[in-house]
Amino acid sequence: MRHFWLFIFLFFLISYTLKGQNNNEQIVMDGFFEDWNAFPGFIDSEFDGEEIDLVKYSLTYDHQNLYLYFETTREIDLFDGTNLKIYFDLDGNSNTGENINTIGAELILDFAKKEISFFHTENPKTQSMSRFDVLALPTYTSKAFEISIPILKDEFINTLVKSTTINIQLVAESTTEDYLPNLGEYFSENIEILKAPIFYDTISFKQPNTFRLLHYNTFHDGITNAERKNEFKALVKAINPDIISFNELWNTTEEQAKLFLNSCFPNEVWSVKKISGNITATKFEVNQWFEVSKGDRILGGLFTAKLETDTFQVYHTNMHLSCCAKDDQRKKQILANNLFVDSLKTNQIINSKKPMIISGDINLVGFKEQYDNLLRGKDFDNQIDYDNTELADVCPKSLNTNVTRTWRDAKSKYPPGRLDYIFYSDSNLKIVQSFVLDTETLLEKDLKRLGLSKTITTKASDHLPLVVDFSIN
Repeated sequence: MRHFWLFIFLFFLISYTLKGQNNNEQIVMDGFFEDWNAFPGFIDSEFDGEEIDLVKYSLTYDHQNLYLYFETTREIDLFDGTNLKIYFDLDGNSNTGENINTIGAELILDFAKKEISFFHTENPKTQSMSRFDVLALPTYTSKAFEISIPILKDEFINTLVKSTTINIQLVAESTTEDYLPNLGEYFSENIEILKAPIFYDTISFKQPNTFRLLHYNTFHDGITNAERKNEFKALVKAINPDIISFNELWNTTEEQAKLFLNSCFPNEVWSVKKISGNITATKFEVNQWFEVSKGDRILGGLFTAKLETDTFQVYHTNMHLSCCAKDDQRKKQILANNLFVDSLKTNQIINSKKPMIISGDINLVGFKEQYDNLLRGKDFDNQIDYDNTELADVCPKSLNTNVTRTWRDAKSKYPPGRLDYIFYSDSNLKIVQSFVLDTETLLEKDLKRLGLSKTITTKASDHLPLVVDFSIN
């Protein structure tokens, strides 16, 4: 017998005033959720959903985006294996758009297909979420997610958004029905049109007694690519780092990387080491290079950092873990890294007084335990910590935004996300400045001062450069 198994297991009808601006709080899209405590959540009872049992939902907005937050009773992978859809009625008319449980939706997000569909004209269309710039974090499995949808931009007001109320429904395919709030309940208030905030975030020069780390996935040998190497040269010169971790320099040699850096900084001497597509470069004295795990893209280096008043050794790992659905390989690579760090401690090559940094395109798109294992040095029952504390996650955001994202590709089926990370030992290092460099968001005075253009990071790579200034703690 052919079973009809599509049921609405979560029903949430909202005509909702988005009150986020009224209490002067703003959501930061970074995959961490403490800021959502400022926004009232709507609670549902547990155990009334099977595959996805949603128990809390919150929503706010700013001048461009709606921000949604929800919690579940177990970890889920939002973009793989989760049949969740969100329907938006943007004109307050249940007779227009796609009919779904008392609302007429002009816009639908389908997370299983990574697609967004529009029904606000006579000719419905569907495109990838990446082209509409939807952002959902974290990219790994979680019991909670935050999502931004840019439907309140000026270009969509009176065209896509035609009402002062927005009705929303969350729907999933399941054999069990779940309603949030309970069936027959809903919220109804008006939207306000907000002015864009004024930003003042700027790139500061390195402060005395600090060192600057740059991580950058170059997208297929960007620093030697004839069409893009000038963009990389301008960016690296503007950033002026002391340590660089490059990824995806598959065909670039160490000598070519040195030539590139010498063209950026003619009066400086760089040490360069390559393993697979990873190249690490530093102005500091190199004490030792390490192939952390044979065959994996993990390159270690022990450097002596000489600053204005401080001299100390720092251990750095340049890491490019396996992509996409290769959870088992990432798990093995992280365990190999943790065991290698433990062997360096055992052999007294490093100790808790020497700062430790991990940077790279770490591709955390699978199980959350991989993120935890990197920070905690854990694997199941084994504790392989570095300095008796967890490593810290820098989690920088793009200047003049409330967003932490490091990768975007409008041609991909996946929406933008956070794939690149910098972890560090906060027991002996302190962050002085950190940011994701997206020239689209820079102030004009910064672009002019640094000799950059608005589109330079978009042209250079599908990834964005991460920059952190550290001081010894």
